[in-house]
Amino acid sequence: MRKKTKHKKAVYKVVWYGDNPLYTYEKYFDGDKEALNFSGTIQNPLVMKLANEKANGLRWNAMPTPTSLELARHISISRKLKEKYSNASGNKTEVVTTQEFSRNQKGRLFNALIFAPGLLYVGGKYALPGWIRIGLISTGIIIGYKNAKLYLNNRKLHKEIENVGNAN
Repeated sequence: MRKKTKHKKAVYKVVWYGDNPLYTYEKYFDGDKEALNFSGTIQNPLVMKLANEKANGLRWNAMPTPTSLELARHISISRKLKEKYSNASGNKTEVVTTQEFSRNQKGRLFNALIFAPGLLYVGGKYALPGWIRIGLISTGIIIGYKNAKLYLNNRKLHKEIENVGNAN
């Protein structure tokens, strides 16, 4: 019968994805220089250091490498977007692509700067019945105000998200 020997626990590990992003690989090291040298030989590695050991598992901290900093930046942006675009019950709304967002913003700007003033002009300039003039003017004011407000709020949010991404 073989005698059990107590092995020294590895303090560092390098984690990376293979060709299939569903599979991760990891390799353990005793020193940080070994782990960092090995991480330079593979694509997008995450170098982790053992923080502490609990009864139900180990807790690892990511070392500040370009990959870990980029990952932290993406996580903070994702959390900010989820927080901003979720409703009170926690259900997430549809994901909006950047192209759709840009197209929607252009539509809002068109409504606020061209369509709404056009309604105001027609309602104020032409001799129409009173109820039609009031309808055109009030609709122009409402559409212009709402679309301008949405455009400016979304522009501000977009800048905040860019700042969060650049800060990390």
